[in-house]
Order: sequence, then structure tokens, then C-alpha cells
Amino acid sequence: MRIAILPALALLALAACGSSDDTAPVDEMADGPVDAQETMTDEDCNYVESVFGADVVAVEDGQVELTGPDRASFYMQADKFETTPASGEKYTIKGQLIVEGTGTPEIYTVMDQAN
Repeated sequence: MRIAILPALALLALAACGSSDDTAPVDEMADGPVDAQETMTDEDCNYVESVFGADVVAVEDGQVELTGPDRASFYMQADKFETTPASGEKYTIKGQLIVEGTGTPEIYTVMDQAN
């Protein structure tokens, strides 16, 4: 029984915020053109931060579907925008992707409406 507990404790320690993993973080949001990118720390979790252009695909039931540089869809709440966006509009979005810890996996913030 003690043998089974040790691996479980090791996995728990690796999953916690602030674990000491020496491997470089991978930014999965940087597949397409990225205007700015940096690593930030929020409490004990680390995020890779990217600023990129996104297109509104659809707005339904308070949810906005957007596509980023790699054309993959992601969603934001409509109330995160200054006004309700319309399909086809372009926005500059700040994306934060967690690379270490157990916080919110993805955070998106509207920077401004692109021209």
C-alpha cells in the first residue's frame, strides 16, 4: 500500500502550482502570427501571454465565437466586449495559456477593436 501512495504523491506535487519543472513552456496559442508574447506569473501559476488578431464568427446566447491566427475557434462572453460584436468584426485579443499550475487554463481579454 505504501508503494502505491508514493507515486500518487509525486504526481500531486508535479500538478501543483509552483512545481519546479525545468522544461521550457510550450505556447500552443503561438501557431500563427503573434504580435507580442511573454510569460507571466499569477499567484503560483505561470501563463504564456500572447496578443493576436481574432475574427468574430458568431454571437449566440451571450457567447461570442471567434477564430484566432491558427483559425481555431474559441469563445468569450459577450459582456466582455464594450458593445455586442457582430459577425465579421475583428478584435485584438490578449490570450493567456497556463503552462504551469492548476489555475484557469485559458484567459481571453479584449484589447481593442481592430480596423
